[in-house]
Amino acid sequence: MAWELLCEWGRLENEERWEKLDLLEFTLQERQALDAEQVKHVLEVVNNVASWDEMIGGFIRDPLMERFQAVRDEFADIAYGSLSLVA
Repeated sequence: MAWELLCEWGRLENEERWEKLDLLEFTLQERQALDAEQVKHVLEVVNNVASWDEMIGGFIRDPLMERFQAVRDEFADIAYGSLSLVA
């Protein structure tokens, strides 16, 4: 839930952001995936328009990007390994 909120945060109207701020804080704390300092950092970022790009690319995990990188890395390893067989 927190991930979805962060992904849409920049597209929300100011009023919607203020309405969802408590929900975001609650979901971040209840999930217990982040420690108190990390939750504080996320909340500081969402309250600072200039930092919204940090929300997706910062310390917050992006499972889709992680999976893409794992598949890409595996493919690259196989491709480079097969070069010696062709040469």
